[in-house]
Amino acid sequence: MIAECNYGGRITDERDRRLINIYAKEIFADSLVALEKWRPTGTEEFNYIYPADEANTKHPAIHEIFTPEYFLGEIQKHFEKEDQPLAFGQHTNAEITSQIMDTSELLLSILSLMPQVSSGGSGSSVESIALGIIQPIMEGLPKCVDVQALKVKHLKDDSPLTVVLI
Repeated sequence: MIAECNYGGRITDERDRRLINIYAKEIFADSLVALEKWRPTGTEEFNYIYPADEANTKHPAIHEIFTPEYFLGEIQKHFEKEDQPLAFGQHTNAEITSQIMDTSELLLSILSLMPQVSSGGSGSSVESIALGIIQPIMEGLPKCVDVQALKVKHLKDDSPLTVVLI
């Protein structure tokens, strides 16, 4: 019914109609909402488990036990603090794209906060002030980085950030 109502009016080819019905049966199957069936493949080691056994609870006031506050508390206690890309069915490299986008957005926000016109009181331009801050930092940086030593040091760290930086 979802396939027919949502997409039926837009589909004119009978083969496309059959395909959308197959997709809908696959996506909206009852087996997917059964306990533990909703986990993406590869996330078995994470704590993504349903926090209550509502189906087997015989308490008469079940709606008073399993409140939204109960579920929120269970999620905050037992679930991962930071979701891995695998939890959404994505490759670990998806995290790199997300971090690039977050960084770009942060830098654009910082740039938008900078004054566009200086008020000429001190005689120093924004660029000269920035260079004055950057110069001591640059002097403290090493001149040459031994990439081979870095690779050996981070041999077992296969996080996307480390791989890209090396």
